[in-house]
Amino acid sequence: DLVDYYRQIQEEGGFWTVEDALAELEEHIRQDLADWQELFDERGAKFYYNRQTEESRFDDPRHAVYHSLYTRIKLVGKMREHLPHLANVPRPEDPAIERERQRVRKEEEEQVAVAIKMQSAMRMMVARRRAQAARDRRMANILPPSQKEDLRLCLRRTGHASAFQEDLVLSVTTPRRRQLAVMRLQAFYRGTLARIRYRPMVEHYRRRKRKATKIQRWWRLYWSTKWIRDEIKKRRVEFVLNVQRKWESLPDLLFFRELYEKHQEWKRYMLRCVVRIQSFVRGVRSRVATRKKRELYNATITTIKRYARTASAQRELQFLFLQSEPVQVLFTPSQNTQALGLVPWSFRAFMMPVGRRGLLRSCRAQDLLAGCGEGNLETIAATVIQKWARGKQGRREFEQARKAAREEARRIAKEKAKLPF
Repeated sequence: DLVDYYRQIQEEGGFWTVEDALAELEEHIRQDLADWQELFDERGAKFYYNRQTEESRFDDPRHAVYHSLYTRIKLVGKMREHLPHLANVPRPEDPAIERERQRVRKEEEEQVAVAIKMQSAMRMMVARRRAQAARDRRMANILPPSQKEDLRLCLRRTGHASAFQEDLVLSVTTPRRRQLAVMRLQAFYRGTLARIRYRPMVEHYRRRKRKATKIQRWWRLYWSTKWIRDEIKKRRVEFVLNVQRKWESLPDLLFFRELYEKHQEWKRYMLRCVVRIQSFVRGVRSRVATRKKRELYNATITTIKRYARTASAQRELQFLFLQSEPVQVLFTPSQNTQALGLVPWSFRAFMMPVGRRGLLRSCRAQDLLAGCGEGNLETIAATVIQKWARGKQGRREFEQARKAAREEARRIAKEKAKLPF
């Protein structure tokens, strides 16, 4: 706040705004302290009570606020001593300020009247106490030895005008009064002589301070301008040096870039060579391993080839047989172990598919009696069970897919709702 006061004084060129702020602060403090009362508890201890907030405390609330206020007032006084050319600047004329000043002056007069009344009451109390002490000394019939020449006993009327009485009181003697008057005159004269003597010195000091302030302002402006110029020159030199450094290093940069590209090309070439060498080595190793495995399994492969030729000849013989007789009927034992006791033997009829050019080699023989016999019931039961199981599994997968689609639709709707557009 004090720094703000100083800046405000420098900007406005006077102390009137700061004085108004201090007066307003003092009025605010006075209004806040008006709600506090000084009371005593049942033990006789003094405490303070706020009628507005119903707060009670043992320490005096005036100490902290008035200490801060008096500190501000003293520091503003120091500023006045430090800035005499601003302290003597008159307040600018403003009707609102003038009305506010009159209001403040009226309040100050009222406060002064109240203070005078309080001082009068206090002086009356002090006078009564002194009169009582004088009566006590009169009863003792003694005076202090150091005040015998300055004081005397006399009769004076005391009390109210309608009911006064004469009492013997102490009063200052005439020589003492004259001596006090002479001392006041001497003090006033000495002060006048001192002011007359030291006023030129003070004015000279103020004038020299103003001149020194101007010289300091000019000198600071000169040095700041010089520093800015030097800084600009330095930055220009640094910029030029940076440009020169980059320009001089450009051929080296291009050379190293070309060298780096050649190095990368050489690395890629070496990598291709390594890959080719590895491929060749792996091919050689695989051919050697294949040759060893072929020598190892040569007998087994010969046997498998013989069996394959035999199976092919059998299929060719069977095809020729079926070509002469396409329908074959066999009487074979029953393959169903559960129906073996009921039907131990069964007839099976096979027929090869016949096309325009004869039998079809790519098709297998069809069992004409496959739907007859005990095995047919199991086939039908197995078909029904498989149909029911596939339907149940299809319904479960459909429900899962529909649930996943609903969740995805909800998520997309939430994301669209969060978008700002």
